[in-house]
Amino acid sequence: MLETVNSKQAIFTIVMFITGSAIIFGVGGGAEQDIWIVIILSMLLVIPVLIMYARILEFYPGENLFTISKIVFGTFFGKFIIMLYTWYAFHLGGLVLRNFSEYIQIVSFPETPQIFTLTLMTIVTIYFVKSGIEVIGRWTVLFFPILLLVSLLVIMLSIPIMNPIYIRPTFEYGIMPVISNTSTVFAFPFAETVLFIMVFDKINGKVGLRKVYLYSLLIAGSMILLSSVKNVLVLGSAASLYYFPAHTAARLIEVGTFLQRIEVLTAIICIACGLIKISICLLVATRGIAALFNINDNKIFVFPTGLLMMSFAVIIYNNTIEMFSWATEIYKYYALPFQLLIPLILWLVLEIKMRKQKIL
Repeated sequence: MLETVNSKQAIFTIVMFITGSAIIFGVGGGAEQDIWIVIILSMLLVIPVLIMYARILEFYPGENLFTISKIVFGTFFGKFIIMLYTWYAFHLGGLVLRNFSEYIQIVSFPETPQIFTLTLMTIVTIYFVKSGIEVIGRWTVLFFPILLLVSLLVIMLSIPIMNPIYIRPTFEYGIMPVISNTSTVFAFPFAETVLFIMVFDKINGKVGLRKVYLYSLLIAGSMILLSSVKNVLVLGSAASLYYFPAHTAARLIEVGTFLQRIEVLTAIICIACGLIKISICLLVATRGIAALFNINDNKIFVFPTGLLMMSFAVIIYNNTIEMFSWATEIYKYYALPFQLLIPLILWLVLEIKMRKQKIL
């Protein structure tokens, strides 16, 4: 059954997908005070990629990447691409599950077994995916104003403890850290939106898919930029040394004796965004499994796939250091085929095919 969302729901869903992990774990920390340059460059670089994602769906309105792959490449190669993206969505969902369970355990419940947190988060995401993308979209519309309000509140309350000296000098360590971290931020979180090619079969509203992607990038990128600059202005170069710089910076906020522990609000909104991101990953993974077996209803795969994703999250890393090493050093290379190479090939084939049809 074709599930539809309106353009507002689509934008807010993408924004929450992008911002959740990025704000709480930080991005491009290796660039230190040049983080603002890294984020702006990453946003500029990802714009043509997002337009390419939208263009792929524009060739076949009402279809997603899974069905388009079979149409363009045939059943065998089409299913191979489906299998690759099913794995990527499943793997990314497991990564994000583990990321947030580590975060919750380290900052809030160090004595609580991690499997307990993983189980609760998995139950919520299974419920979301069972409900469908329309319900997820409506939920993001309700929650996004809270996300925006809390983010702005934390930034404003951080102003008294900011030190402008921390943002200087520019390019202190040369251009290479900026280039390296730009590619990292490109892959995480911006280009991960490739998953939405398999989510948005149809969007109702006057705003086209290209504008949905670009508006989402502008909003989410601006939020990540402001949060990252805030972390540097508060923590200085030490921001790159913390696992969760946004949480650490928020802990320093105190307004008299009546307004403290602002980091709790930061944690709540980021975990909510994380649940949206995991839900999208689980949704894509189950749609991929259904497409592989030519089954119309993906919901029969949600519960077992969710449990497998949780089990995968348990064994994927040995410790927190390994988790962050993967994210900062390896992930951008691993994600390149999924985020750029395969969509690029598909887009080129579609463009050539459509041009030939026009000529004939």
